[in-house]
Amino acid sequence: MLQRKIYKRIVAFYKGRPNKALMIIGARQVGKSFIAEEFCRTHYESFIKLDFINNPEYISALSGAESTEEILLRLSALFGDQMIPGKTMIFFDEVQECKELITHIKYLVQEGSYSYILSGSLLGTVFRDIASVPVGYMDIVQM
Repeated sequence: MLQRKIYKRIVAFYKGRPNKALMIIGARQVGKSFIAEEFCRTHYESFIKLDFINNPEYISALSGAESTEEILLRLSALFGDQMIPGKTMIFFDEVQECKELITHIKYLVQEGSYSYILSGSLLGTVFRDIASVPVGYMDIVQM
């Protein structure tokens, strides 16, 4: 039941093609990643998932990027043909492990080529360590 409610909220959020990202937060093991992946598979021609816990090499691949162009170039090097402008959702999973990405999401959203969804656990403590939370460019839903 909870997963259906959150799924409907995600669908409603992206239905209007917002110029925003969506972050799903909540405790570990409640199904955040599952529901985000289900949404991505159903609603996008292509989706890319970067799980920062299971694949820590993604943290180092994006670490130190100083511009939107640099982040997108690095993502393109990793995922190439999967990145289809206007048709790809990029899913940053366990984003608390790559905090600097939360600051960059504003600029990625403004660039406009891709859609973004994020998930994370224990983000209440993480937000204190973030240089700039992208207010106005990211909505947060609790699961």
